[in-house]
Amino acid sequence: MRALLDTLQRTPKLQFAVFDGALRGPAQPCTDQTFAARRALLDASAVPLVVVPGRHDWQDCDARAAGGFDPVERLDFIRQTFFDQPPSLGSQAMHIARQSDLPRFRQYRENLRWEMSGIAFSTLNVPDGNNHYSNAGGRNGEFEDRTLANAFWLRHVGEYAKRHRLKSIIILIDADPNFDRYEKCEYFAWLGFGRHLPRDGYIEFKRTLVALSRGFNGTVALIHGTSRDAAPRVRIDQPLHDDRGKRVANFTRIAIARAGRDPQWLDIRAESARWPMFVVTEHDVANAIHFPAPLVAPDVPDTAALQQGGTGTGTAIGAAGATTGAPDSGTEAASSNGLWMPGGTSDATMPAIGPLQRLPSGPPQRHSTAPASGAPAASATAPDAPSPPFDTPSHPAPSVRTPASLPPSDPASILP
Repeated sequence: MRALLDTLQRTPKLQFAVFDGALRGPAQPCTDQTFAARRALLDASAVPLVVVPGRHDWQDCDARAAGGFDPVERLDFIRQTFFDQPPSLGSQAMHIARQSDLPRFRQYRENLRWEMSGIAFSTLNVPDGNNHYSNAGGRNGEFEDRTLANAFWLRHVGEYAKRHRLKSIIILIDADPNFDRYEKCEYFAWLGFGRHLPRDGYIEFKRTLVALSRGFNGTVALIHGTSRDAAPRVRIDQPLHDDRGKRVANFTRIAIARAGRDPQWLDIRAESARWPMFVVTEHDVANAIHFPAPLVAPDVPDTAALQQGGTGTGTAIGAAGATTGAPDSGTEAASSNGLWMPGGTSDATMPAIGPLQRLPSGPPQRHSTAPASGAPAASATAPDAPSPPFDTPSHPAPSVRTPASLPPSDPASILP
């Protein structure tokens, strides 16, 4: 973690960072002292920093090696320790909106939203391990309440982005929501198929993602962690489908393998005036220790920034899952060099997220590209104009189940 923060500090023009889960190591206990030390370390970040709670930070704290804590009690302590102040962490904090600003969702301090250069960013507490769903009856109160809160917050982010005519929404969570399971066994449950499978703890989240993407006239991206042995290490694809099996064309996910012996972080550049809109660059954290000079190749921009119309923000996923942001340095991002999809297949349309780049310093370079997204790039000359419609046929509204207990009011009207 110290090496990662050192790398971010010496990477120029970063605007923000997101630490995506794993605040403690697998062999470390879930004690107050452990999390207090992590808070002090992250709060010293030279760039504004946001934390996304992960499975190991609270859900797995009931293990004997972790101290045998109550997971819900540890989650409350995480909220009090890392989300006790209105702004973000870091020596230069940035303004963020919290779901806890709403009286009904006072406890959900970790669900955040902020805007930068025409992009709405949001974090959600969606942990790995089937979303803390228990197959034992009568033990899912925390899961059910958090599922309602997450659904409401995603609706709010979508309405906020539409009202402010933003070009993109980026969501960051800890878990891999297992898109391969979406609606497959549940859809044919009346036939008795898939009864041996546990209940999908992410099904409500995936249905809400479908509704969010269908109702937003722009690009939606989900960034999440995945298993350490995942191949490729960084996977960029479009796995979201609606209840009818149709791919959601304006949704793209970036899955990053958990940090191993060689921790890494990602920079993501977004430019609304070009296509592909997003370009992902992979960095090695270990190089920050062995090479004092910034990890920048002569022919590569200082940072791969999420840029909109000349000013930008960026995203990078790091050692235990860090995400950083940076403005454009004036150099064009690398262009797409082809298309990558699982199994080596390809798509005829241009991708929303371009090729995965590797800086030439350190280990050998690896490149991969994303499949197509149906949303065309928005023009940077008219930032206030609404995004053009998707270059795809219109789809009927999916049958998304909205909990009846959600507030009926417009969620975007609650926060500015």
